[in-house]
Amino acid sequence: MKKLITILLACFVFCFAGAAKAQQVGLTLTPQGSQPYTAGNSFQVFANYNYSNITGNIEVAITYNPTLLSFCGSASFPYPYTSTAVNSTTQTITYTFPAAAGNNQTGVIMMCFSFRCPQTCTGTNINSAINGSINAPSSSVSANAPPAGVSSVVSNTWTGQHTFFSFIQSSYEVTFRIIVFGSTCFQVNNPSFVVTPSIGTVVSASNATVSGNIITPAVSSFFTGSYVYYYTVKIPCNTAAGTVVTSTAVLRGTNCGTANSTIATLPVASYTLPAVVASNPSATMSITSAMGYFYNTITNNGNTPLNLLLTNTLPPVATTSVQFSSTTQSTGVTAGLTYYDCSNTASTTYPLLPGASNSTPPLYATKTTMAINNLLPGHSATFVTYYNLSNSCSGVPTQTTYPFISNLTFNCATSNLSQTCYSCTPGNGGMVQDTAVYSLKPNIRCYAQSAPGGCFEPGDTVNVCLKFDNNGETALNSGVLQYNLPAFLTFLPGSETFTGFSSNPVYQSSTNAKWNLPTIPTGSGTYTICFKATVNSNAPYGSYNMNYNVTGTGYSSGNLGCQYLINICALPRAEVEKAVKGNLDATYSSTGNGYPGSTATYQITVRNTGNTPIGNIVLIDRMPFVGDATIMTCTPRNSQFSLFPTAPLTIPGATVTYSSTPNIATGWPTVATGCANTGSFSGSFQPNSIKISLANPIPAGGSYTFTFPVTVPANATPGQQACNTIGMICDLVANNNSTSAMNPVESNNVCLTVQQQEVPPPPCTPCKEVLKSVTASLGQLQTDTSHQLQQATLQVTTSKALQELQISVADINYTWENKGCGNCNTPVIGRGCLFPQSSTQTVGGLVWDNYANTTLPPNASGNQCLEELVWKPGTQAPAGTYQIPVQLTLPVPTVTECCRLRINAICFRVTFKDKDCNTCDTIICVRSGSTPGNGGTDTVDCCKESRFTGNSISWKAVATTTPDVSLAKTSQAIVPPVLANAIQVQCDKTYSLFVNTSYLFNASFQCASPDCTKKIVLHISGPGGNVTQTLSGTGINHTFTQAGTYYISYVAYCGDKVCATCRYTLNIKKQGLTAEPAEPIGNSKH
Repeated sequence: MKKLITILLACFVFCFAGAAKAQQVGLTLTPQGSQPYTAGNSFQVFANYNYSNITGNIEVAITYNPTLLSFCGSASFPYPYTSTAVNSTTQTITYTFPAAAGNNQTGVIMMCFSFRCPQTCTGTNINSAINGSINAPSSSVSANAPPAGVSSVVSNTWTGQHTFFSFIQSSYEVTFRIIVFGSTCFQVNNPSFVVTPSIGTVVSASNATVSGNIITPAVSSFFTGSYVYYYTVKIPCNTAAGTVVTSTAVLRGTNCGTANSTIATLPVASYTLPAVVASNPSATMSITSAMGYFYNTITNNGNTPLNLLLTNTLPPVATTSVQFSSTTQSTGVTAGLTYYDCSNTASTTYPLLPGASNSTPPLYATKTTMAINNLLPGHSATFVTYYNLSNSCSGVPTQTTYPFISNLTFNCATSNLSQTCYSCTPGNGGMVQDTAVYSLKPNIRCYAQSAPGGCFEPGDTVNVCLKFDNNGETALNSGVLQYNLPAFLTFLPGSETFTGFSSNPVYQSSTNAKWNLPTIPTGSGTYTICFKATVNSNAPYGSYNMNYNVTGTGYSSGNLGCQYLINICALPRAEVEKAVKGNLDATYSSTGNGYPGSTATYQITVRNTGNTPIGNIVLIDRMPFVGDATIMTCTPRNSQFSLFPTAPLTIPGATVTYSSTPNIATGWPTVATGCANTGSFSGSFQPNSIKISLANPIPAGGSYTFTFPVTVPANATPGQQACNTIGMICDLVANNNSTSAMNPVESNNVCLTVQQQEVPPPPCTPCKEVLKSVTASLGQLQTDTSHQLQQATLQVTTSKALQELQISVADINYTWENKGCGNCNTPVIGRGCLFPQSSTQTVGGLVWDNYANTTLPPNASGNQCLEELVWKPGTQAPAGTYQIPVQLTLPVPTVTECCRLRINAICFRVTFKDKDCNTCDTIICVRSGSTPGNGGTDTVDCCKESRFTGNSISWKAVATTTPDVSLAKTSQAIVPPVLANAIQVQCDKTYSLFVNTSYLFNASFQCASPDCTKKIVLHISGPGGNVTQTLSGTGINHTFTQAGTYYISYVAYCGDKVCATCRYTLNIKKQGLTAEPAEPIGNSKH
């Protein structure tokens, strides 16, 4: 038989032998999480798609009712969508993306929806449906997804707080505070509060009207958020101290069309009237300064109303406006603003109500006063003064710090009370003073950048830009900007571009996007840094906002957000691959070959090719039988015999169950059902179908491979095939560890072909009737750059005429001879590559059959070579003696200087077919001790009993300081005596010498025989560089110009062999002969 050895990279070829490549698409819609959803909250619906053997584009269309549902995008899918309004109740979202080749494609589109807000009817469910379809336009294949029902409930989450706020002893008025908040879609229309105090009368409420005990807010609806109200209850003046005043509060509104429905009952609030005490007017004040403004917050923490006077003494700045920013008191509090110019002349007093501001100061002001009237107990008021540094009464400001000084005086006041139970003494008050100092500093401010569209996949490059300016009052010096990239992005140094800088920022090496900035002056200039980053393979899907921080002299920004959103694609993908290896195959592939009655092996590999983990992995294998079909499309696999395991399977990390049902139904979505038979799986071994459930999830980028054996029936006919696929379904594991089933996939089709078993030819009895004698001899083993060539000659003497002659290599006995260079990395020799001496070589009338069109050495290909040589007629080879030269190519060693090949023996198999078609063969072995010639001595072991006989360093003696012997002992370095001019060196020791001295290195070595050529090579390596020289009789001079640790080695050759190596260490010092600790070195090998 002719044989051709082909060296190829192992690969899997997706082959559908005997089965058509069926086209198929499938789509399912899977709402995520528990239903009903809370109206207004977003939820996800996964569109799980799969397709097989599609070219062109895939279209996925999703329809929903826009009056009930709102679509909030699919940021994690790498392809855009189009949105089309079909009619008022139907909206279609369409995704179009290119199909990937093959029969094993699946994926997920993660879509975001929410039920529309607001809703005005709580406690009811809203139901809707989402529909979808998948289409392959170029293949005219489409499928509809079963409708996905979704529902939501309109939850009433309105709740709140109801607490005591303040008490005015002068008027016996108690103020309570109500805070209500809602977090869902339920909108309260026509809200009102019903409050019921246990004593007294409701007299006022903030931002609302009062009618009896009903408080009606000024707004007509409460939507998501919080709302704050204060109401005051007037208590009769003669109410005894110790009386507990309680009040209930109920939030009412319109629900499902019913007005004044109870929405929330708030906690009961209470206050115990105190014993009458003296009036206690009291106030607190705080002042805070910032760039461009400062503000005062004043709080009445006493038990009487207050009239207050706030005086702000200004530094040399230009005041631009003053604002009565806010107050917790709804009515009754007023203020009057007065400016004082550079001559301290007062301006008109400007009235200010809460929320109002005044922008008519004098050109420059030195101070302002704010007269505040009727600030009730418990309430606060805030005033903001705005300024700039353009000019002042003292000219353009040049200070680095600016103090703002505030004085507050106050007196009790009862004139505005609804009743006066206890009067306070006019003028009974106090004073508060505070100062805030603003120091000039830079202020780095970024500009929002347009984020890149779509989403990024692992391996993609992201372009990131940050644009900023300095709108502070001073330049940023010694600035450092750090862009805080998330862990899944890797900065690409050298990708930066800069605009606007006086000199470019300098990247801090080995950091993740961090630069030293040049001076950033204050002003209108803008600065931009753009760079690239790659998305790592472990990037979790989702949307991520970037942030940065800047530090400098006297400045730290903290982490600052700057709108720049990066979306990482969600790419849940899974594949299953099947391969087969018959008893005639060396590797697994999509096609196998085996004899009847032999054992074949299936190999299954589950691959996670996406960026999310996969779990709950289930595989179903419909084993080959006559009439079998694929799972996804019911395409016939055209198996011609059954191929089953013969015993229960043991698969690590898996549970295996079986079914006697052929073409068993899987129960999976999107699979064909026309050929599926109802059945079940159990532990009983009936392997028509096999179910394999993997126990462990597979991480992103991971895989799991297992094998199991099957038996070819003994009665299978050569040429028959058994073909097989395996199906798989699994869950994707989302970022929050929730799971969702993906659509199923099916592997490539693999086929095992039954081959005719070769029967060896009957033996000749006896072989000597054809063959009288056979001998062989070996020539010199020659070395080339790409191979080694062994010449051989076979001499055969026959007693009959031959019509065919075959020669092959039966065995090679070889060794690699190590020449002393450590580990010798050698290739494995198989049976070599056998060639004739020439392409026209004949044996009698037999001519060489170059069936593979092979090129002969020295131009033979390294990928193809012959395993046997065959000579056929021309004409027969008459009986007689023939010399047959052949040549055998063998690999060269990986490290040619360290290894030599020694052929010990070669055995050739010689097969004869005589003129009467009798066939027999014989094996002839020939021994050899030859090696590739390098001028060495093969008859004498030159290294036997060889050794170093001397090893020295000498120099011209100089006066030195006394060496530190204790340090030398600590470092285990040998220090030559003072004024010595030579040392005898021992291997594996450490010596201490010094720089800028000429040293003479010498060594002597004795080989086994004077006939052996001797050579000693000196190697010096260290901070001053590397030196390699062959020793002469007078030694080698070397001067060390740099301090440090040097490694010295002598390599001794006898003939062409390395017989010994001596290594030692030198610690070279700048002064004296004290030593430093030496690094450890390996042992010398002899």
